[in-house]
Amino acid sequence: MKTTLSRVRKNAKGKTIRFDVPSPEVGVDYPREGENITGSHYAFRISVGLPVTEVEISLNRGDWKPCRPALGFWWYDWTGFGAGDYELQVRACDAQGASKIPVARRFRVL
Repeated sequence: MKTTLSRVRKNAKGKTIRFDVPSPEVGVDYPREGENITGSHYAFRISVGLPVTEVEISLNRGDWKPCRPALGFWWYDWTGFGAGDYELQVRACDAQGASKIPVARRFRVL
């Protein structure tokens, strides 16, 4: 399902105009909802359906961290984590500044 975001700009005469732009379609491929992670390294994989300029993740509502593009996906390499329950949020931003944050993904590190 395609979604749009409302944007507001002023035209050449200074009049405020409102228009819709497509928002980036964002999906978390890995980890899967409820996945149990083991090991000392994990790579989050994010799919984005439209061209974007940046993708970031946040764990447990912490700081946003930049992902890297490679092989048609966006990745975040995660190390130094401890056992526990985690919540992943992702945001993607396109060239016009429209951003999309999908539903949070929950997973556990054993």
